[in-house]
Amino acid sequence: GLALAQLRHYRVRTVLVVCAVALAVLSTTLLASVGVGVVETGAEQFAQADRDLWISGGPTRIGPSGLDNGITDAHRVSAEMSEREGVMNAEPIAYQTVYVGTDPSDLRTIVGVGIAGGGGRTVSITEGRSFEGGDTHYAEGSYDGPMTHEVVVSPELAAQLDLEVGDTIHVGGTVSDARDSEFEVIGVSPTFSRFLGTPTAFLLLSELQEEMGLTYLFIAH
Repeated sequence: GLALAQLRHYRVRTVLVVCAVALAVLSTTLLASVGVGVVETGAEQFAQADRDLWISGGPTRIGPSGLDNGITDAHRVSAEMSEREGVMNAEPIAYQTVYVGTDPSDLRTIVGVGIAGGGGRTVSITEGRSFEGGDTHYAEGSYDGPMTHEVVVSPELAAQLDLEVGDTIHVGGTVSDARDSEFEVIGVSPTFSRFLGTPTAFLLLSELQEEMGLTYLFIAH
């Protein structure tokens, strides 16, 4: 009886407590749902990538310019793996933060993805085409071959920047580099934006490394 009397007397506090408890339960339920959704979505994306094995050089770390998983000279490593019996295809993939934009004075940061060739079964192209002729700039590890200056963008980035196949955009590891570097949009692909959940642009791996100023780490001696 005393408890009921106190509840009736402190109506506002009682309502606030009930609302707080309900909000806490709702928040916990939503967080659990989101967690399950993220796990299921991640599993679906891995399955859609149609890869049997994912390899990294250790725990993925966030570095100054993007994600770093510690694999050195991924071109050579993937080539050696592809020569092994039972391996149909091995493709290196790199993720870095890049600046992009159609106007050199109006750039934004997105996730830049580097692949070594056309992408094979990894990349799904919905408009235009993927890369042709291989990663020529790599030049067997010397990084002095011709650059294609081609880029494939995600549908989200294409919508944000009003891009079409054949348009030109600026891409670079820094604002200054992006203003001086132009790439032709050759295709649109949702592959990496679905996997990462963010707008993306992907280049040939050696050209992404060149734009990020990382080639000195990989040049063969």
